[in-house]
Amino acid sequence: MALLPGLLLPLSTTFSYAGSAAWNFNPVSGDWNTAANWTPATVPDGATDIATFDVSQTTSVSLSGTAEVDSIVFNPGASAFAITAGRPHISIQSPSVAQVS
Repeated sequence: MALLPGLLLPLSTTFSYAGSAAWNFNPVSGDWNTAANWTPATVPDGATDIATFDVSQTTSVSLSGTAEVDSIVFNPGASAFAITAGRPHISIQSPSVAQVS
């Protein structure tokens, strides 16, 4: 039984990995780098990640840290967003920001 506590520790640890995600309808803030603003609760921040935007009550989005994505997609009928990135910045790997129609 001495091994049991050691086995439970890895199971109780929560990890947050970057991945593709959609901006929430009612995010907790306008911060790109807050996982709770995305579904699933992860920040799009990887060379293959896609950030998707649709209708949202928060349309002013800013970065509190750097981010890298493959692309940014605006679904049909999406709200008009203002994404502010200076320093820190956002790097978009593919040559497009798309509006899906």
